[in-house]
Amino acid sequence: MPHTDRKPMPCPHRRTPPPSASAVGRLGPVVAGLAVVVLFAVGCGRSEAESSDATAGAPAPDGSSVVTGTVVDSAGDPASDVLITPISVGDPPNPVPEKAVLTGADGTYEWTGLAEGDYEISGSREGSSTNVVQVRVGSEPATADLELSD
Repeated sequence: MPHTDRKPMPCPHRRTPPPSASAVGRLGPVVAGLAVVVLFAVGCGRSEAESSDATAGAPAPDGSSVVTGTVVDSAGDPASDVLITPISVGDPPNPVPEKAVLTGADGTYEWTGLAEGDYEISGSREGSSTNVVQVRVGSEPATADLELSD
């Protein structure tokens, strides 16, 4: 069979041609803009140091609940930059908002946006972890004080 220079047949299942390199290049600013919006939304979790005294310890305005606490190291000093993690232990478990809540310089934190229920609260920071405290989150704020082990 002789070889002929034919163009490949387009796939009959493809309805639109593949995007050109210039079309993909134009999406770069859109993707970057979306990344900024997502990072801003995730970073909106306030630490205790950023909240006002008028709202500290009050239920979140959207009807969800609040967990507050203080994290100290093994010497009893405030532990800053500890990532606080709630895990729902209810049956069925509640969804937990995807956000990062870190302790402030004074070791305190405030986690808002949790649905009412039972949670295990723990923390971690660069190779260290805290004890786990179980709390019941409801209409009143819950407190979970933690100790960071070395």
